[in-house]
Amino acid sequence: MAAKHSFLKGVLVLSAAGIIVKFLGFLYRVVLTNLPGYGDEGNGIYGAGFQVYLVLYALSTTGFPSAIAKMVAEKTAVGDRRGAHRIFKVAFRFLSVTGLLISILFFACSELISRVISYPETVYTMIALSPTIFFVSLMAVFRGYFQGMQDMMPQASSQIVEQLGKTFFSIALACFLLPYGVKTAAAGATFGTTAGAAVGALYLLGLYNTRKRKLWANIRNFYKREKHEPAFRIVKNLIRISAPISIGAIVLTAANIIDLGTVMKLLAEAGFSSSDANRLYGILTGKCYVLTNFPVTISMALATSLVPAVAGAMAVKDYRTVSSKIIASLRLTILISLPSAAGLAVLAEPILKLLFPASSDGAHLLALSASAIIFMGLTQTLSGILQGMGRMFVPAASLLAGAAVKAAVNCLLMPLPNINVAGAVYGTLACYALSTVINIAALIRNFRLNLNVHNLIIKPVAATAVMGISVHYAYKWLLGLTGSNSVSAAISILLAAAVFGAAAAALGAVGAKDIPALPFGKNIGNMPRGTGL
Repeated sequence: MAAKHSFLKGVLVLSAAGIIVKFLGFLYRVVLTNLPGYGDEGNGIYGAGFQVYLVLYALSTTGFPSAIAKMVAEKTAVGDRRGAHRIFKVAFRFLSVTGLLISILFFACSELISRVISYPETVYTMIALSPTIFFVSLMAVFRGYFQGMQDMMPQASSQIVEQLGKTFFSIALACFLLPYGVKTAAAGATFGTTAGAAVGALYLLGLYNTRKRKLWANIRNFYKREKHEPAFRIVKNLIRISAPISIGAIVLTAANIIDLGTVMKLLAEAGFSSSDANRLYGILTGKCYVLTNFPVTISMALATSLVPAVAGAMAVKDYRTVSSKIIASLRLTILISLPSAAGLAVLAEPILKLLFPASSDGAHLLALSASAIIFMGLTQTLSGILQGMGRMFVPAASLLAGAAVKAAVNCLLMPLPNINVAGAVYGTLACYALSTVINIAALIRNFRLNLNVHNLIIKPVAATAVMGISVHYAYKWLLGLTGSNSVSAAISILLAAAVFGAAAAALGAVGAKDIPALPFGKNIGNMPRGTGL
């Protein structure tokens, strides 16, 4: 029972940290976009360079924290604390060297990469980002080691520290360098990522040194005279375990990678100048993707605690519990993604004017992008469920199929002048819609589910429709009454949440009987009614 509570506590800590980190990232993008002279053009340069970094990060680092955690946990489980610490030391040396080499290679090839992606303005941003690989490689070792010992707090706190550093330095450097041009300012903003990673690595190093005495005391207390595992074998196992995870991470970024490789070229075919194409790409990455990713992050954080429950119930063949958890997670995702998508679509222009008063273009593109929230959320939740059921490769295959469709849609629609960058949005929608369909088909094929379409889809859609219509007219009335977009938009957002909650309850989209199926729902359901729940 203690282990179960420890695990659930870890899930909550990481989920909370993920929400905080996403909010801080959203905050600094809002500030940067509103800087006079930076705006959508700066976001375009920033976003293109950052996507290249994400590919290198996925290749070099993403899978190692999980691989280290798995190997450390296996050693710890059999009482070999010294062997666990040896894995940490070997991994630290290995990733220090590989991280440094990849950083140097990224720095040396920045100009070449910028020419390959037809985006020469990004060369300074990639140079500024190049040291980041080294620092995130160091963080991967510490995070994996602590995670393997079932201690999630260092990972969560270091993520927040890293993001705080990134937010501060990105804004400060962009403001300081803006007089030297938007390309230089964008490079300063991306160097904030490097500075944040350096701060995070130093924080984890300090935390490790603080805990070193206790760690070595545990090693001595649980010492087992085991033959040292060769360093080469440890490195081989690290690569073997991390490789599939890294490949999956690359697949998850496929939609953004395709946009990076096609948007500028295809917009040029549509007759747009380099400056106009960069501005449109900046709207796509700096506004649409930032705003649509936020509710998806929240739905994933909430659904994360359900996924391990599926794996645990499958292990003991408790299929009734598996079914209830799957249905609850799907319902939870729909109840978050549907109103988020509708609210963002209906209030696209007011929200952009509220958040980006100095650069509020892109309402039509944001309204189109909002629909992808539904399928992105479902793809993430279904992927977690399938992985919990042991179907590890289905999510990656579904996203690969979706990526192929996105590439085709991009190439077909974006050269059309009347569609232009909206073709990338249609491509993203097609990518995640196809991935959702494939994942659902795989889920149904591997597990018998009694899905109530009326409760799962029709009722939430009806509640969302009531919310969307109400908020559309409420915003117009409030704007006429107050004359202030900021006041009207803020009130309308709050009103949207209240109306959807009331409509969902009235229509029976969610009720008291659903609470026990949710994470910690049995505890909530057993609370005295006098608590006000």
